[in-house]
Amino acid sequence: MWLLSAGYLNADSISFDGAHDVVLSPKGLEVLKLPSSFEPNGPSFGEKKTECIKSGAVEVAGNIAKGAITKGLAIVLSGA
Repeated sequence: MWLLSAGYLNADSISFDGAHDVVLSPKGLEVLKLPSSFEPNGPSFGEKKTECIKSGAVEVAGNIAKGAITKGLAIVLSGA
């Protein structure tokens, strides 16, 4: 639930079985625009994830999502 409290996700309701109707917030969408590597002009997390999903590489797309969450957490912990 830290993604909700940090402002990366919005949810219509939260109950004992989880959050419902969860979507990325504007702050969460900004994380997807971040470069996915140390290359300043490299593809963003969102671009890489879209490419993987279109090619059927679902596992790779999941790993990219984990990378985006990790980078978002680093931003939260740094206080940015």
